[in-house]
Amino acid sequence: MDDLDRKLLVSLKEDARKPFLKLAKELNVSDATVHKHVAALEESGVITGYSAKLDAEKLGFGITAFIELRIKPGTADIVGEKLAKIPRVLDIYELHSHCDFLIRVQVRDIHELRNELVARITTIPEIVSKETNVVLNTVKSVSGPPI
Repeated sequence: MDDLDRKLLVSLKEDARKPFLKLAKELNVSDATVHKHVAALEESGVITGYSAKLDAEKLGFGITAFIELRIKPGTADIVGEKLAKIPRVLDIYELHSHCDFLIRVQVRDIHELRNELVARITTIPEIVSKETNVVLNTVKSVSGPPI
């Protein structure tokens, strides 16, 4: 990956719908060069897809929480599969920490967090304990790795 690839990734990360002609003009290269580099980044798996950024609050999901889970030894695969089936669970991270899993969830309100999500998680028998951390304010949120 060269400097042009990095610049393309930064620009596409900001706006994945930016036309290749505009990218070419901004980066002072030909549109054919942009096409070639983007195709190579896609082919190599560096670019895995494109998506829209959505405003969770405007869609009615006003609560974000992180839930720390401790599980019975040797059950990580089972727990991961069960958590992945819960629609409000957005991210699942297996950790080497004081907890075994950290999950990020988004729900409409605190009642949905308690009644639907946490209640559903506590029915997974391999989970020993949980701690829920409700987000008060998002100071910074970046999708994807730093470039």
